[in-house]
Amino acid sequence: MSESINIITKKKITPDNYFDELMKLGEKICVISDEFPCLKLGNFSTSLRGIEISEIEKGYEIRVCTFASIADYQLFRKSIDIIKKITGGKVEYEGEIINRFDSYKQFDDKWLYSQLEMAIDISTMLAKQSDKPIVYFGMFAPFCFGKKMMKKFGIENNKPNETDIFKIRKYFRDMQWFLEDKTSTKSNLVIQDDDGKQKSISLIAIKNNKVSDFDFISYAEMILFHDLDNQKFAIMPFEESINKIPKEKYSLLDECQMLLKEPLTTDEIRKIIAESQK
Repeated sequence: MSESINIITKKKITPDNYFDELMKLGEKICVISDEFPCLKLGNFSTSLRGIEISEIEKGYEIRVCTFASIADYQLFRKSIDIIKKITGGKVEYEGEIINRFDSYKQFDDKWLYSQLEMAIDISTMLAKQSDKPIVYFGMFAPFCFGKKMMKKFGIENNKPNETDIFKIRKYFRDMQWFLEDKTSTKSNLVIQDDDGKQKSISLIAIKNNKVSDFDFISYAEMILFHDLDNQKFAIMPFEESINKIPKEKYSLLDECQMLLKEPLTTDEIRKIIAESQK
């Protein structure tokens, strides 16, 4: 489960006020969003999902999401103390004002490790019940957990132990930092289904007889193969694309995201489109 704390204050701070305090503590941070209303950041090489600090009407909210890394939870604790210190504000937790709040007692190491265990337990339970991947959003890219990943870590029939939990988190954390400078098929496009729900789209396009450049095929609810030269396209649930793209062209990063071994060709994309229209 995600966890959040509100700092109740009327005092406004700048991102630099906060970042400077982190630097004083020797934190090596990677900033994804450096402006309010929402700062997004993590620790270099050790964060998996990072944390968020948002401006809210009554002050600031500090949030860490489920399936975070140990470093993310530690940064969450430090950030509570920093924002409280520089604003002089009061801590609100679970709807109550706590006058003497100690983040290291409230979120001690026992709590931290229980969060790690609970996230894996919930993810494995959901994965067993669904043919779709359980998708989380990391520092730089989504990461997907499901039956293939359970088999990879040997937990398809067993409850994950402490070693399994750390191996799984390390795998996804290392994957995030491997993808830091990689180009993906992420797009800002959405499609609306029959129920009016918007679905995200991963895009692979042909333009001027050239396939768009990307290093990996990133998860979205749908994937769109679009031949702009001939005004033809195919759109399908992301999971189906694994069986459409030549297997020799990729290796799986996780449950379903694909890292290219070599670029896809225009002929391969046009074949996918043609076959989908039969």
